[in-house]
Amino acid sequence: MSSNILLDDLQKSGKIKILTNPQEFQEMLNLEKAIVYLYVGWSGQEIASRKIVYTILNELETDGVSVFQIDLDTAMNTFGEWLVEQHKRRPEDIYGGYGETILVSKGNVIDFVKYPPQLGPDKMKEKIIEWKTSR
Repeated sequence: MSSNILLDDLQKSGKIKILTNPQEFQEMLNLEKAIVYLYVGWSGQEIASRKIVYTILNELETDGVSVFQIDLDTAMNTFGEWLVEQHKRRPEDIYGGYGETILVSKGNVIDFVKYPPQLGPDKMKEKIIEWKTSR
């Protein structure tokens, strides 16, 4: 199944929300827990990541943990500033258009997968389940 069809299914089912403005972004930052997928349209690595992450999200229940997508090509300045601040807190997290998938809690990145295909579909699924069920 193509990633566009998967995204459509995820949006229709309410399993993913595309953040498009600073207000939505701020609301996400206030959540106890949120999973954020970083989309870029120009990266082959991101396309591979997208297929894995969208497939996993399509298979899983929402479990009360909100999932968001941010398009880095059109992201608002607020997001870019926040990402720079997060990198200062966690310099080991390097963002570069690989389809990074992050766990955010109350405005801070608390876990990070740089390139989901490198982790592998099974391990990535375990990671997302862990994120959804951790306290």
